[in-house]
Amino acid sequence: MKALILTFLVAALLALTAPILIAAEALSLESSIYVFKHAAFHEILIPTAKKTPNAHALIFKSPATAQFDQLTLFLENSHISWGGSSTAPDQFSLVATPPVVPITLNKPVKMASSSGVQFLEQTATSGLHVRDIPADSPDAPHILLSFRISEEGNSTDLLQLTLGIDIATVVAREKIPGIALDVGKPKVATFKDKEIVPVFVGQRAAILLDAPNGSDYSMLLLLRLARPETPNTGPIPRAQSIAGKGNPASQERGSPVAEKFLNKAVQTVDQTLYVVVDNIDEAKFEHARYSRVNGQEIIMTTLKTHAAELASAANWKGSVTVLDYDTPAPVGARVLLLTWDRGEATLVRGKDKAFLGVVSTRQLAFHPDHERIIRQIVPSTRPDEHYDSLLRARTEMDLFVALQLAAEHEK
Repeated sequence: MKALILTFLVAALLALTAPILIAAEALSLESSIYVFKHAAFHEILIPTAKKTPNAHALIFKSPATAQFDQLTLFLENSHISWGGSSTAPDQFSLVATPPVVPITLNKPVKMASSSGVQFLEQTATSGLHVRDIPADSPDAPHILLSFRISEEGNSTDLLQLTLGIDIATVVAREKIPGIALDVGKPKVATFKDKEIVPVFVGQRAAILLDAPNGSDYSMLLLLRLARPETPNTGPIPRAQSIAGKGNPASQERGSPVAEKFLNKAVQTVDQTLYVVVDNIDEAKFEHARYSRVNGQEIIMTTLKTHAAELASAANWKGSVTVLDYDTPAPVGARVLLLTWDRGEATLVRGKDKAFLGVVSTRQLAFHPDHERIIRQIVPSTRPDEHYDSLLRARTEMDLFVALQLAAEHEK
């Protein structure tokens, strides 16, 4: 039995299958597609990055610098450098796709990588059977990308690159009674999107997707269009499967403290969204929310100062009011409950509760005004001021992500 369980754990890390390519020759499309655990980095700062219109991705083009904690990625003309090295750090794993493919105007290039998965299933007689999800199944973990280039204006060197994205990763597994290990049927989270990037021939472009389907993984795409006679492939690091496990998110959230703020009756048509801050560990929260420089309260002050602008940036349609600690919302009103020490958000109206997800893991690079956020963070060489500035930035970011999730839920 132990050997069988080990087989399934190994199967979750199978390498991706060979890609499918469709193209006609004209230019060369160079690509390096990395996946990394977004929890591996506390902060990602990219000063020149621009958010896509749907806010799903960040796009930056050479010359540019991207800071992943202490790791630095440099894009300079056609060149890529990771802190002086051409090889990506260990935290980044390369998806098994070809580094260079031919591409021509208005004809798509498609790449597909997928991984078969095995799991255990309990029978009616309480026995266990081995089941397979083959790599070519639509339920298998996969990355499907399509690239198309078209003319942008009158310049022969400026092109429009359209990227289609279809991602599915294993975020959890069904529980099997009597077995503690995660070897049950996979639960797959999906993400589909389309991004349009104007790019010059020879210029490096990068697209960062931060945990796009809510899984443990983020994706970094480094792209370059080049003329065939001067390809720039660079080194080929190792490949990694996208069939991770992850942990299922519990649907039972909140605390007894929270319940006193969530009025049960639905007796009003008030369309205001009331933001309520809750916590599980009261003593820990009380210690965390005050400035280490002057002792002033930071979290509530920051929420009230930036709520309106963050609601607008998150496409929340309606007014937002941040309630003081221990202040209940009007009866039946919509409440955005932020459980601070868990980093979670829940949308509540009367008896209806919708757990929106964890908001505290989203990188500051996705803040709607990330250039201001980057400027305001004090260097860690001044620890007390650094703590205060980082707490203000994270408070804004958590509210922004919560409002984004609430807006998506209300559509």
